[in-house]
Amino acid sequence: MYDDEYDYIENLTKSFSMEDMEKINESKIEAVNNTEEWFRNNEKSISEYENYKKSDEYLNSKLKIIQDKLQKYMIENKYYEIAIPLIRKFSKSYDKYYKELMKVNEKFLDKYN
Repeated sequence: MYDDEYDYIENLTKSFSMEDMEKINESKIEAVNNTEEWFRNNEKSISEYENYKKSDEYLNSKLKIIQDKLQKYMIENKYYEIAIPLIRKFSKSYDKYYKELMKVNEKFLDKYN
């Protein structure tokens, strides 16, 4: 099963270049720094994505299975309890980003739940 999941992820991501990854990262940072504007500009996409995440297509997908396994692994290995706090201690910029991300997440949950 692992090889099948690995192949699936490889196929999903093989067309991403480093430039694409940098643009995605920059977009995430921009979203955190300009939350309200980002929500306004992406309201339709956010709604479509939220609907997709509730769909049978997604709930029964390989991607969902892989994401659930990854999250379980991270919880079982205390990633959120140990690794994230350590990264925050070593990187002031990540700590700042993390704090802003938590604020954005709270706004997102208030708006979309």
